[in-house]
Amino acid sequence: MMFTLPEDAETFLRTFSSFVAPRELYLVGGAVRDRLLGGRVQEFDLAVSDDLRGVLSGERWSEFFPALPTPRKPVFFKKYLTGKLFFDGELLPGIASLDLSQLRSEHYEFPGAYPVVLPGNIESDQRRRDFSVNALAVRIPPVGAIELIDRVGGMPDLSERILRFLHPQSFIDDPARMIRGCRFAARLGFLWEEKTREGIENAVRSDAIGTVPSRRLFDEVKKALLESESEKVLSQLDEFGLFPQIFGTQACLSRYRSDTRWGAQLASLYPSEEALRESLDRFQVNGRERTEVFGA
Repeated sequence: MMFTLPEDAETFLRTFSSFVAPRELYLVGGAVRDRLLGGRVQEFDLAVSDDLRGVLSGERWSEFFPALPTPRKPVFFKKYLTGKLFFDGELLPGIASLDLSQLRSEHYEFPGAYPVVLPGNIESDQRRRDFSVNALAVRIPPVGAIELIDRVGGMPDLSERILRFLHPQSFIDDPARMIRGCRFAARLGFLWEEKTREGIENAVRSDAIGTVPSRRLFDEVKKALLESESEKVLSQLDEFGLFPQIFGTQACLSRYRSDTRWGAQLASLYPSEEALRESLDRFQVNGRERTEVFGA
């Protein structure tokens, strides 16, 4: 299947490919999935084959992009080989930053741990991802054919609109993937592949979600509440038996009230302010976010 981009996006990315040369440039993640489903390119999640720090330095940016804003001081997360470039203006309509990573491999030292990340190649980078439809990548050269790369069977799954994990240990290594999967299923209207569903059920029986650090778990909860179909996300969590494991036994989905504020949505799950405060303590929520929950 051919992969196409809007003309302005393709022009920018081909020029960016020249900018990062001799490294190879890939468009990865949700942008590829959503474009193949007929959506717009709302953000760029880009991966380079080597030396991400060198790309983030921004040297020679003005030579390649004389008409565009220059990047501000970059953010680089050495531990995860990721980074971000911010700009004072838009590169394309709606795009004023670039998420960048280096092709990686990863492993988990124990269930629920943050991954140990090492440099990798395009195959290892695809195989480390959560679901096959999120593992699709597109190689973008300065000139020549744009190449869609699928080493994990993501294209058939995308056509059938199903979510499939990439290995049986997936939800044990990183149980937060269960919440992310429920978000994608609700947002995209996808169904669960049978063995993937069984993997979630097994992880729920072993209380795998309990191995996720509290703060990281709350970050996933907040993303779920920010989804436009947040009630559908919570319903899926409830269907799998994850809802009480995540929110506690005092929370009840039938109380849920949709709101413009994620904090109000979270608060609506609990029968009292005391129960809500206990949950926030368990999530280790403090400061501004706690204020958002109470609406002050």
